[in-house]
Amino acid sequence: IENAQGKRLTFSLVGTNETNSLLNQISNESPVGEALIGHRMGDEISFMMPSGKMASYRIVSIKVAERAE
Repeated sequence: IENAQGKRLTFSLVGTNETNSLLNQISNESPVGEALIGHRMGDEISFMMPSGKMASYRIVSIKVAERAE
């Protein structure tokens, strides 16, 4: 995702039990995770950050991860 100033954030969206901030894995139940659900590349999303500030980003890329078996 990318904000209006061009700052990009890259992460993996995972289940709540799989989160790991060191590996940039965030929960699908986090504010940004919930904002992303149901959206596609090019969509604008907004969500409340932990600081209480509203953040807006555009989805610039989506990659589907391979499932571990």
